[in-house]
Amino acid sequence: MNLPEVEENGLTASQVRACEESGQTNAVKSTTSRSVLDIVRANVFTLFNGIIFAAMVLVLITGSWKDAVFGFVILINTGIGIVTELKAKRTLDRLSILVTSDYAVRRDGENTEVPSRDIVLGDLLWIRSGEQVPADAQVLSSYGLELDESMLTGESRTVRKEDGDQVYSGSTAVSGVALARVNAVGEHSYAATLTAQAKVYKKTVSDLNKGINTILKFMTFLVVPLCVLLVWSQMRTVGGWNAAIASGEWRQAIVSAVAGVVGMIPEGLVLLTSLNFAVAAMRLARKNTLVQELESVETLARVDCLNLDKTGTITDGGIMFDRLVMLERMDGDDRVESAATQALYDLSNEEQPNGTGQAVLDGLGERGYHAGPVRARVPFSSARKWSAIVTPAAAAETESA
Repeated sequence: MNLPEVEENGLTASQVRACEESGQTNAVKSTTSRSVLDIVRANVFTLFNGIIFAAMVLVLITGSWKDAVFGFVILINTGIGIVTELKAKRTLDRLSILVTSDYAVRRDGENTEVPSRDIVLGDLLWIRSGEQVPADAQVLSSYGLELDESMLTGESRTVRKEDGDQVYSGSTAVSGVALARVNAVGEHSYAATLTAQAKVYKKTVSDLNKGINTILKFMTFLVVPLCVLLVWSQMRTVGGWNAAIASGEWRQAIVSAVAGVVGMIPEGLVLLTSLNFAVAAMRLARKNTLVQELESVETLARVDCLNLDKTGTITDGGIMFDRLVMLERMDGDDRVESAATQALYDLSNEEQPNGTGQAVLDGLGERGYHAGPVRARVPFSSARKWSAIVTPAAAAETESA
């Protein structure tokens, strides 16, 4: 590791073990606020399922299995909700702002690479260009460190960090290097707090389901006495309860009563609503939009205007190389333009280029440019705002002069 020389020794091995035993590590438990049991319970124990299940049980008591086929509506309706919400839960479980990687820390006076989860509170952490900050820390020594905090704040402009400044997990170093002392790890870090907020579950109020449930509640009060009345009328038709029980006609009477009642329940409306929500959730998923609960699709459909606080919130904060504009006195000379473009590529081709340098390398690389011979190099620094290279041709001219 090519890192500056510092006097700080960092934590000792015994101090690191003490932090690990007390749970002061950067490991974060990946959980959501909604368990599998909660998802199953919310989709199974509904008023609609209760009515259909009670009707199905009555039909099954009579032994008429074929007439109980309508109960499959429960499985279809419940299955749609459970499968969709379990997929959302699985996505949320994997949600994390931080990228798992190895980082350089200083312990016992030596620099060593450790996984991000093994960083402990009080560690001396090296923040290098191109790396994501794994834990909150305070800068002790900055060597031109610049951070991209767009993931946290939505602001795409880089931020220069000096000695004593606070850096937050989730930001990315675009140039320079710094030595910082970790002061928040794991669930207490800024990135973990943001991730936890994204995983919070809030019950969505659906006007459509609310209306359907109102109808079902009304039907519940109507269905019970109506079912009793239908059974009683059927029994009178066959000569009363004793005759119905003796002849077995009571079975057909119950099946007929249930058939009359089930026909009044809007099964198709409930099933069609769930299917529409599920299809909308799948279409939103193709556009990288996560639907935690099916009813939230209706809420999104009612949105007239979506207000966002910053442009950086909906962009990636990156830059792209477009073109190289030559000075007027050099414009039109293809050889000069080609040499200048190659020089720009070689200037950007550092060991750890910043965001601008990486954009130049990617853009010119797609146009067929490759690294040329470089004899010496002065890396780019945000403090002096320039970089330089010495090519074999330039060195030969200097030696001959």
